[in-house]
Amino acid sequence: MREKGACNYREDSSVFYPSFQHLRLVLRENSLNWFSFVEELKLTLSNITEEALHQLLMDFVYFLSSSDLTPEEDAVVEQSRQAYLAQRRQTERENAEVTTDSESDNPEDWVQLRQAKTMNKDMQDKVKKQRQIFKKYRKHLIAKEVTKRCLLRRRFPKRVSRTLQKYPDIGTDIEEYARENRVGADS
Repeated sequence: MREKGACNYREDSSVFYPSFQHLRLVLRENSLNWFSFVEELKLTLSNITEEALHQLLMDFVYFLSSSDLTPEEDAVVEQSRQAYLAQRRQTERENAEVTTDSESDNPEDWVQLRQAKTMNKDMQDKVKKQRQIFKKYRKHLIAKEVTKRCLLRRRFPKRVSRTLQKYPDIGTDIEEYARENRVGADS
């Protein structure tokens, strides 16, 4: 059994995995919103596989059960996580629907269609069904992209955005000041 908060339990040592304490901090920075938390993890850990991310999240949930979250925070996190899981299951169902909607993947059917000069009713139905599948899949991809863009659009609260617009070099200025005066950046 690994210790709580350990981040070196993955087989792939080339990928950095943050500690659970750091993940808890990121979750709090995302206002305990599981959707934005997962999206931020996907951005931060871009070279991680979907399965490894899922396992990391499962382990993190186990860690959260014994962490210092207040009961109110714990309830908000659990509600947000359940909503995320429900949305994920729905997306997986839609993906499965799109891929298994076709009655036949037999290439002979399509070769016959190409060779026929006139299409009979059966062939017309097959073409219509395939077009519907493609339209549904295209709609699904567009909706997925829109959702992704909307989630990633606002990364900072408005107050922080205004400060960054007013002082675009504030981060480097603070780092320089900290380096020159040998103080921590939090001072």
